[in-house]
Amino acid sequence: MTTHDAAEFIRRAEERNAARMAAVEPLAAILAKRAALQSQIDQIQEQIDALDPEYSRAYVNAEKAGWDAVELAALDAPEPTRRPRGRPAKKAAAKSTAGKPAAPAVTNSSARDRVPPQAPAGAENPTGVNV
Repeated sequence: MTTHDAAEFIRRAEERNAARMAAVEPLAAILAKRAALQSQIDQIQEQIDALDPEYSRAYVNAEKAGWDAVELAALDAPEPTRRPRGRPAKKAAAKSTAGKPAAPAVTNSSARDRVPPQAPAGAENPTGVNV
C-alpha cells in the first residue's frame, strides 16, 4: 500500500492539468477579443440608430421635392424604417385588400347535398353507429 502525501498529490494533479489549462488560454484570449469587438459593434449600431430620425426627415424632404421611392432606392437610399411624425405611413396592405369581394357562398345545391347534416349538440347518434 502506498502512502499519500497531500502536497505530492496536488503537485501531480496540477502537472496533469497543465496541458488542459494551456489549451484554454488561447480560447480565453479570443473570447476577450470577441467581447471587445462586440462592444464596438454595439456602439456603432447606437450611432447608426441615432441617425434614423434625421434620415427619415431628409428622405421625406426628398420625396416632397419630387423624388419617388423607386428613384431613391436606385440611388441606394432605402426607404426609412420609421417615418417621422406628422406623415402617416402608406397603407399598402389596406389598399390591396380593400377592393376585393368576399368569397362567394356555395349556391350549388349538389355541393350542399354532399355534406351530411349534423345532429345538434347533445343529441343521440341518429345513425346508431358508435363513434
